Amino acid sequence: LSPLGIRIPEGFVVTADAFTAFFDQAKIAEKIYQKLDDLDATDITQLSKTGQEIRELITSQDLPLELKTDLRNSYAHLCHLLGKESVEVAVR
Repeated sequence: LSPLGIRIPEGFVVTADAFTAFFDQAKIAEKIYQKLDDLDATDITQLSKTGQEIRELITSQDLPLELKTDLRNSYAHLCHLLGKESVEVAVR
């Protein structure tokens, strides 16, 4: 897209393999699948509650050390590329 004049910001990605490694180490996939299996997606209240429970389950886990190190190094490299001590990033 850059050759077309579309500005692409610097960044880095976390792979699906890293995501899987995190879920494997934390042993949370089965808990999440169970919550999703029990979910009535037409019940907005239950949908909201289940989403919150899954987010809390994920955010309460420690990242694998290798992933944590890779993320810190990638972020430091991004800051260096941009010549800043810290930068805002988007997570998608």
